[in-house]
Amino acid sequence: AAQSHPLYDDMKEDLENARILLESSKLEYVDANVSKFISVSDDVLNQYNEEFKIKRENITSITTNGGQYSTNSVDRAIDGDPNTQWHSNNKNNSSFTNEVIITLDKLTTIDRVTYLDKVSRGFAKSFDIYASKTTSGETFEKISSGSHSITTDTLEIKFKPTELRRIKLVFKETHEDWAVAYEIGLYKEDTVKDKIDRLFIDSNMSEVNAEFSTTAAIDNLIEEIKGHPLENEFKEKLDIAKELLEFGKIQSNSANIKKFNAFYSDNIDAYDERFRVPNSNIEKIENNGGHYPNSQLKYAIDEDVNTHWETGIQIVLHLKMR
Repeated sequence: AAQSHPLYDDMKEDLENARILLESSKLEYVDANVSKFISVSDDVLNQYNEEFKIKRENITSITTNGGQYSTNSVDRAIDGDPNTQWHSNNKNNSSFTNEVIITLDKLTTIDRVTYLDKVSRGFAKSFDIYASKTTSGETFEKISSGSHSITTDTLEIKFKPTELRRIKLVFKETHEDWAVAYEIGLYKEDTVKDKIDRLFIDSNMSEVNAEFSTTAAIDNLIEEIKGHPLENEFKEKLDIAKELLEFGKIQSNSANIKKFNAFYSDNIDAYDERFRVPNSNIEKIENNGGHYPNSQLKYAIDEDVNTHWETGIQIVLHLKMR
């Protein structure tokens, strides 16, 4: 038997890798679904991570072919601290592309990677994701790819649930050709969140997906979300879905926009007292554009005209002449 061979301990890992390759079927590729993830400043993140994130102690190594700039080593991308970063020492060029490989302590099924870059430099505007079931060797298969405009938000990159031992992130196109990551996270499947993500036909939340188009289906989801770290967020969406089922599609019309003269009068305080929704009634304010340094979104509703919110994403206009 192989176990009795004097070199068995040296060959054990290679033999296990060979067995896995012989028994494994081809991994499935899907285009990545990229969306905004829970903010690092949100109190619920720690609770969510406790339930769904692959823990640091289950990661045996993280390596890169791009080196590190100064003290910004690649292990900082998985240290759980959003204030530290990995910064590559090499730029992407025609013959080189920055990559990061994370190895786990055992075969694990994940379906999401999160990525945070708090500055525009090195942001992964286009990426490929590869997976391998072995601990070594060129046994990677591409399982997903995608792209996103520059943002300071944490992004969730979703693909098919995939059993893997190693995952490789390829920074195919980056801003300024460097590669930067403040945090990279690996996450297990969250079937409840998946259902909530499918609840509406699009991000406008104006029509319920046919899969959940009955009151009974919504009631079942209300039961399923109980105890979930994102229960409060999910409940808001389910309340909207219930209203849509009861009253039909949300109707839209053209807005009437004009100068708000009351703002410039001496009676603005009395007007606000009577008609304005008080800030105490605003549970939260969020956006899809991040924020420019020192111009946070909270300033848009702080009642101080000397502060402001400014998006962290540049709007690009494409003009076509004829």
